[in-house]
Amino acid sequence: MLFNLRVDGDMELQRVAAIRYPSNQTGVLVLDKQGLATSNCMVNGTFSSFIAPLEDWNTLPLATQARTSIAGPTSLFIGALRNAGYLPRGRH
Repeated sequence: MLFNLRVDGDMELQRVAAIRYPSNQTGVLVLDKQGLATSNCMVNGTFSSFIAPLEDWNTLPLATQARTSIAGPTSLFIGALRNAGYLPRGRH
C-alpha cells in the first residue's frame, strides 16, 4: 500500500488509495462521497511526480502526518487523473 488518503475539498470523492505492482504499474482506487461507487485504474511512471509526495507523507509518523497537510498534493493527483481521463470530471 503506497497510501490511503482522505480527499478534502473534492465535491465527488472522499478517499484515494494506491498500491504498486512488481511490474512498476500502480493501481489506484477512489471512493465517492457516498461510499458506494468506486473507480479504479492502472497508471504508469508518468504519475510518479504526483504519487511520490503522497507516498512520502504516508511513511511519516502519525503525529507528523497530523501536523502536515497533504490536501494540495492529493488534489493535484486527483486533477492529473481527471485530466488523463482516468476519472470523470467533477460536476461542480
